[in-house]
Amino acid sequence: MAAALAAVSLAAAGGTADARPKRRDAKAAFDRGVTAYQKGNYQGASDALGKSFELERDVDTLFAWAQAERKLEHCDKAIDLYEQLLTFNLPVANKTAVEGKLAECRTIVAQQASAPPVPAPSEPAAAPSSPAAASSSSPATAPPPTTVAAAGNPVDTQPAPAPTPATEGPPSYNLLKDPIALSLFGAGTVGLGVGIVFYASGVSEGNKVSNAPSINDARTHHDHEKSRKAAGFIIGGVGVACLGGGLVLTLLHRDSEEQRTVTGWLAPGGGGLAITGPF
Repeated sequence: MAAALAAVSLAAAGGTADARPKRRDAKAAFDRGVTAYQKGNYQGASDALGKSFELERDVDTLFAWAQAERKLEHCDKAIDLYEQLLTFNLPVANKTAVEGKLAECRTIVAQQASAPPVPAPSEPAAAPSSPAAASSSSPATAPPPTTVAAAGNPVDTQPAPAPTPATEGPPSYNLLKDPIALSLFGAGTVGLGVGIVFYASGVSEGNKVSNAPSINDARTHHDHEKSRKAAGFIIGGVGVACLGGGLVLTLLHRDSEEQRTVTGWLAPGGGGLAITGPF
């Protein structure tokens, strides 16, 4: 991680190929910050990198400083540093990576500001002082009236329901004997599972952006995140389409004497199925 942070190359405002600070004292503070960042001492890394940037305004030092503040969950400070970094003449790819981290910090700050306050615990209601007060506070409910027969036993006034004649239903559809429907369900399940795996991998790559010590590493993880999430959506959408096709085929093969209307609609890339009719 230290080697990657020290060797990253950026086309900065000065136009130099090496983005590391040139002054001896600034370079020494930069190296201390990288070492502290590698050991997980983000406060020490922020202090050293901030000192290095005061001695020499270097873009890679500024990015590493912002990353250390982000790891400390100081999003307000990290936003200021990312915005300052965007004032430099950065390459398009590096600018995109910085803008992504800036948007992430702004989202976190907005969520923290909109979090509802924790309500204070409410006091339990006071118990009535006497049984008489308790009986007077709650209205009395009279029992439902019943019809009493001559012998003194209660009689139910509701008539007994008429027995329903048993009818023999139509033969049921056996899904296990339909190879096409089984193939569609199998392919849909596999496609949906693979899509979820790709999407989860994209989320994992997005989480690695926060730990990237250099702009180039952050950009690489950001590109992987977008491509794997897109692949997950596409493969998962195909899986959903196969599952929908298997469902429609199963419904169409039910008893042919039963009146029904079945319509299907699948949005390209969106994954949607609408079915109407009596089932």
